[in-house]
Amino acid sequence: MSSLPTELWSAAFDYLDLDDLIAAAHVSAIWRLISFDHPTFWRDVSISSTSSSSLALAEHRLGEAKQRPWHLNLRLLKDEDTLSEPRLVLLLHRYLPYARRIIMRIRASDADDAWTLLSAPAPALEHCDITAALSPGQSPPSLPRDLFAEVAPRLYKLLLQDITLPTASVAAFSFVESATLRSPRSAWEVFPYHLLTIFPCLRSLTMAGGCVDFRGPVPHVIERGLSALRYFDIEYYSGESLKFFRSLPCQRIPLLLVAYPDDDSVLAALQHLQCQRYRVLIVPTVGGEFHIEFRPDSHDGGTTQGLCRIFAEIVDDYESDDPLHNIMFKQPDIAAKITALSLATSLWPMISRVMQPLPEVTSLRIIIDNGRDGCAEIPQDHLRCPQLQLLCLASSCGFVRVSPDDVVALVPRLTSRYVKLELDGVALNGALSSDSLYFSELE
Repeated sequence: MSSLPTELWSAAFDYLDLDDLIAAAHVSAIWRLISFDHPTFWRDVSISSTSSSSLALAEHRLGEAKQRPWHLNLRLLKDEDTLSEPRLVLLLHRYLPYARRIIMRIRASDADDAWTLLSAPAPALEHCDITAALSPGQSPPSLPRDLFAEVAPRLYKLLLQDITLPTASVAAFSFVESATLRSPRSAWEVFPYHLLTIFPCLRSLTMAGGCVDFRGPVPHVIERGLSALRYFDIEYYSGESLKFFRSLPCQRIPLLLVAYPDDDSVLAALQHLQCQRYRVLIVPTVGGEFHIEFRPDSHDGGTTQGLCRIFAEIVDDYESDDPLHNIMFKQPDIAAKITALSLATSLWPMISRVMQPLPEVTSLRIIIDNGRDGCAEIPQDHLRCPQLQLLCLASSCGFVRVSPDDVVALVPRLTSRYVKLELDGVALNGALSSDSLYFSELE
């Protein structure tokens, strides 16, 4: 065994977790070297206690990093944990210049000590995620202007939860391109017009909270900053997003997502598209959510072809006794403007029950996202598209086979016309029956 190349042992150790690596280090001198030099040992360092043993292990692991980029996951939320522990401060100040990613979970009352931990330069830092746990009635702490000793030239992604920004520029944020700023759901806040002064290179912005107010005229710096955004995600209580549309020049932002959309917010967002025909995509995401995505039809003309408006919906809102539906499911005028629809099979039963008639849809893409063991079922619920010309079955879960009889049976539930059938990552599990006269063409 000792004659095997080190590279082979290192590859074998890829399957070991931290505890297994530490155990392997006690087997032999060679294994000890391989274990401590393995990325699993030194790259992702978690600190969840300020006890002597916990900090000793963290110090050992960081020492083995040998100035290579490493990731910090610091979670200190217990009363017995002290962020001002001198050994912890010295440890982070020594190794922070080599950190590439930082994730911190702290108590808001310990914020000042946390800022001390982050007062060393971080020239290698690319991703920073900080959450302050608030006690009832406690105000969010504010970040200092001199974070990372004003040195973080590679920092491009920032996430702050229940932490407020300072009122002046932060040198460490000069090159941040993606920022997520989440406030307490119980907060009533004033929109920070200095936001885009703090983030002059911002391209992606997510803002979440409870309620928001816009006071005074919009500064020119906000207008310039918003014109540079490629993505804006608004996650406030229903009705609050309308304030953004009324107060900020959002209409040219290419990709805009609205969570908890009310009817007025949807209509205001759709006005940005300035078109009479839409292409719509409806797919599940995570955590019981699904997205409804609107884009201008490519044949509609105009200058808004690059724009997209997405509405984040909650599945439970559609299945409750008092359902909350997107206005597109309540207003026939919107459904009548849809010319192309893409719909996931996992959502088909729910959406087909609430969808308005689709008199102008000529293209329907059924996204098979719930196939199993290489097989999938075709939905059989009615979804009337009387002008349908193209039916596409596309798999998002790997190659799947479907029953040709189910495909044939679906067509009259959609339209009475002949349709062209396209298969993308899907194969028919057998030949089409004589009823395949429903299809004008098969690809």
